[in-house]
Amino acid sequence: MSNRRNQMYLIIGRKFTGKTTVTKKISEASGKKIVVIDTDEHPAYSSFAKVPLKELHKWKAGNIKVITEYPEAALRVINKCCSNAFVICEDAGKYVTPNLQLDVKRFIIDHRKRNLDVAFMFHFLADVPPYVCRQYDYMVLFKTGDNLLATQSKYANWHKLVERQQRIQQVTDMHYCEMISIDE
Repeated sequence: MSNRRNQMYLIIGRKFTGKTTVTKKISEASGKKIVVIDTDEHPAYSSFAKVPLKELHKWKAGNIKVITEYPEAALRVINKCCSNAFVICEDAGKYVTPNLQLDVKRFIIDHRKRNLDVAFMFHFLADVPPYVCRQYDYMVLFKTGDNLLATQSKYANWHKLVERQQRIQQVTDMHYCEMISIDE
């Protein structure tokens, strides 16, 4: 029996800090095929084949992007029809909201049984829904504009996140980030 461990990553940082670059590196290192759920056609994925949402259920191989106004529907299709992949949810704050839609919640619950690694990208720690805060394995943290004095109890390791964010803020390199395990 294989000892697979499907990871959920939170990639959090301001615009232009390098979230997409780091996420692409993590996804490529997984060795799995990649699907990007995108609402704005991010230029970083220009080399990925563009697949319409209505054709997503046919995807078998290669790296693809799904440009859609209905990312929740894309997650529903992936959850039903896809496996053995790395799913990048670009700019997830637009559709992974505090009141999770049922398709998003089911996708989060089922990603491991479908052998999916997942990266959700947000601009602020405050934007991540509480349910997602309890599910992630790793966070890649860049500079954010969060108020670190306002305790966010939705994070089990909030004190560690504040400590790391303060250290990150002191680094002059805008692209500096640190990876944090939920177990820290």
